[in-house]
Order: sequence, then C-alpha cells, then structure tokens
Amino acid sequence: MYLMQKKSNKKIIHNSDVLVVTGSTVANGTFEDIMAMASDKRVIFYGTTIAGLAALMGVERFCPLSE
Repeated sequence: MYLMQKKSNKKIIHNSDVLVVTGSTVANGTFEDIMAMASDKRVIFYGTTIAGLAALMGVERFCPLSE
C-alpha cells in the first residue's frame, strides 16, 4: 500500500503485516505516529534520509545503494 494521506495510515497499518516506509517520515513529521501505530508490526525503513536515525534508534533499514 502506498500512503498518500495521513488519515489513511491507521487503517492501512492495522491491515498490514510488514511496512516498508520511506525515511522521509523523519522530514515530514510522521515518523513517531507511524512507529506508535505499528508497534506490533515489522517496520523496514528505506533510503538515506533515515540512515542516521536508524543507526541511533536501532530501527531496521534497507538501502541497496548505501552501506
């Protein structure tokens, strides 16, 4: 699922087993909300925007173009 509107997040997260989330959530202010709603889900962040925060917080991150 591709989340376009914040109001849809809760329903989509509830119906998902795994979330693959862009690191842009840090920049747009939705990171904390998504993490709270997905506390019982596997969340995989991708991209370079989340690299530093992922390392500091120990959240799972995937980016095929970086280490």
